[in-house]
Amino acid sequence: MTVSCLLFLGACGGDDGGESGLPPSALLQSLGPDEFAAACAEFAAYSDRFEASPDAQQGFCVAVGAAGVIDQPPSDPSKLVTVCQEGVALCQDELSMPNSVDTAISMLMGDICVGAPPAQCPVTVGDVHNCLDLGIELLAQAGRSSTCETLRADGTLSGESTPILPQSCERIAEAGCE
Repeated sequence: MTVSCLLFLGACGGDDGGESGLPPSALLQSLGPDEFAAACAEFAAYSDRFEASPDAQQGFCVAVGAAGVIDQPPSDPSKLVTVCQEGVALCQDELSMPNSVDTAISMLMGDICVGAPPAQCPVTVGDVHNCLDLGIELLAQAGRSSTCETLRADGTLSGESTPILPQSCERIAEAGCE
């Protein structure tokens, strides 16, 4: 499983459109300012779900540690685990700070909800919900099964066959809506 902390996203599925009442098929680019604000408030509510899941937080921090190894590989390969563990510890410290969970969710979603609705964004409300929902579940799975000790020299975690980035998240990243 290749890990990149900036690509983690999470969202809730369902066909009811969530509390905002927006249909899952609604394109973000077609939303008015009030609808867009309501959708973003819904997306931000995933912070509570992430915060309530120690496994998802652990998976996120292992991914951050692994990403640090990928970004700045140690000159001595035997230090991979140590560098990863240092990243995990920093991430866990950061997550214990006020508002840090909101920041983590923002990292997952990118800049989609910063400012006005994106003018050229072929992503639906349902795409973001599915991405967040699956993303948090995949992080929780990784938190239960992956540690820095399972990190390989290429930045992947051994023993994992499930991609950490759901297909709906890939669509968001590829759409360039930020």
